[in-house]
Amino acid sequence: MVKIVYGTEPYRIDHEVRKLAENTAYYVQVFDDMDGVKEFLQSISFFGVPCAIYKVEDVKKERKELLYLMEECPESSCLIIRTEKPDNSKDWNAWKSKHGICCDKLNGKSYQCWIQKAFQSLDCPIPEPMLRYFIDRSAYAYQERRDGKDETTDLYQIAIFIKQIAFASMDTGVNKETIDQVVPAAVGKSWELASKLLLDPMEGMKLAVELFDHGNNSLKLYGLLLRNYRVAKKALLLSDMKENEILKLLGLTEKQMRGIRAYRKLPEERLDTVMSILIEAMNRTKISFGNERNLFIQTMAKLITL
Repeated sequence: MVKIVYGTEPYRIDHEVRKLAENTAYYVQVFDDMDGVKEFLQSISFFGVPCAIYKVEDVKKERKELLYLMEECPESSCLIIRTEKPDNSKDWNAWKSKHGICCDKLNGKSYQCWIQKAFQSLDCPIPEPMLRYFIDRSAYAYQERRDGKDETTDLYQIAIFIKQIAFASMDTGVNKETIDQVVPAAVGKSWELASKLLLDPMEGMKLAVELFDHGNNSLKLYGLLLRNYRVAKKALLLSDMKENEILKLLGLTEKQMRGIRAYRKLPEERLDTVMSILIEAMNRTKISFGNERNLFIQTMAKLITL
């Protein structure tokens, strides 16, 4: 028997692998490379049915050997291939369609249910407003965005956040201050930052400094803001088109489009001025040997006082 467990969410992948290997009839061994896997699968063991869990870093680099290994796997044995980097070749996809289990990142609704269950399992109820705030703060759901892709935030990291929050909330209950202390502001929220800097200046400034202080360098933040404002300007220039056509053309979400609509209240030249300030700040940062944080704060202050 062959099973391929793959996807973009390592927590779900490992959970599925554990479920497959739970069979008490199995004698399980974990392999990090090809050496010995075939021999183990073809062996006769007094400990049980051979079950090999093979952790593959990159299927593309081992495709030929993996296809051979799967072909040669005896029906009486079990081969579980675990990978976060599958291949898109015709042969691999044929195996994947028959024997694959996809474990991609959770969508918004599934993520919310997962968080609720995680808090419940720790006997730590979380109020609805704090649940929404945690989801927004963690930015797990933002990860498929073009502007703020952050592959490092997976359910393993989210689970750690939840345990820390539950421990800190035993006496007071879950509140905004505790969440802020545990969960760093995520760069995936750059659309929110872009909007707040122009429409809610004090909150925008607070979020900008927080993002910088949590390890996001100024050039990265300038670049994200600049891209967001450029996309916003394109969307405003295409206002004669239907909104669903704009969303498809520019790869925007409904939430991003709602933020862009608010920019219509601003003077027409405001976005151009903001982008000029960001470009100037990027150039200064590249040649400056001074305090990067001070320059970043000065730039954000310029944006909110326009």
